[in-house]
Amino acid sequence: MPFIMLYVLYNEIIKDDGNVNLKKIIEIIKSRLWYFIVLALIFAIPILIILTYVGVNNYDKVGFDATIPFNVYKEALINAMQNDLKWYKRFGTLFILILLTYWDDLKNLWKEMILTIVLLLPQFIIFGQAGINERYILPSSIGFAYFFVLVITKWNPLKGMRRLIYIIGVLLLLAGHGRVMLREADYFRYRGESITTAFEAINKAADNKTNVLSCFRPNEEGNLTINYWMKLHDFENVYYWTEDNKTITKICDINLFYAEEDYAEQEFENMDIVVMYNKEDRHWCYEPSLDLSSFKEIPCGTLTLYVRNDYTNELTVPKVEGLKINF
Repeated sequence: MPFIMLYVLYNEIIKDDGNVNLKKIIEIIKSRLWYFIVLALIFAIPILIILTYVGVNNYDKVGFDATIPFNVYKEALINAMQNDLKWYKRFGTLFILILLTYWDDLKNLWKEMILTIVLLLPQFIIFGQAGINERYILPSSIGFAYFFVLVITKWNPLKGMRRLIYIIGVLLLLAGHGRVMLREADYFRYRGESITTAFEAINKAADNKTNVLSCFRPNEEGNLTINYWMKLHDFENVYYWTEDNKTITKICDINLFYAEEDYAEQEFENMDIVVMYNKEDRHWCYEPSLDLSSFKEIPCGTLTLYVRNDYTNELTVPKVEGLKINF
């Protein structure tokens, strides 16, 4: 929303001679006052809701926290540059080097650069701890494309061989991310099939005396997924392992409130089926410190199931097709 408001101002400025002065800015704001007020309200309302009810740093590593050392943000960004942002780093460096050969003309794009910063900076602040990876790339890529694609490819000074190299670079950047998109789609297909197959197998093998232990924590979304999926299939006996304090309870999300009986600790000896991520899943963190020697291990794609040896119901898991796209 701040970008949209500034872009309206920018668009009115460049309609004339492109020169900026305080008088012109005030005139533009007056002529579009109601428009700016509406945009400001649309922006302010969700911000107030977040500040008042949600909080700015209570979802894992998303949000800005002034107590976090700068090195955390730095290391996350370096890691992102080596992984999901590697194509932006490679081609972005090429684009900047080409643009620097037009230094005198480039200085005239300061307004467009400010707009780009307004688009990009909030994303890097919000997702800085987590690193700009996976879905967090999307809002940042819009800012990147705004300047390096929309602005520069229409920029008059960019001509000749340098323009050809620049355009080829943009196409190669797009092709590189096309490859990333295919691999990501294949991974989430694989992961989705693994989860569905595992839950369906558990549901078929379970009866009203079966106890299922979920070891997805610290990923509370994983715990909520199995919680709601099994409840939709009229199965309530799902318990949740917490590695930090070595407890088993019915608390599927430590951020929510529960009835007093849900906090009652259970014995691992009473668990019949254990489900957890394995190293093929991006949410895998560790091997739970549980003695699984009396369990049979059943791989299921990105998940692994363990069934107690004396469990009388048969649990069979259809083969999950692995990753298909590895280029």
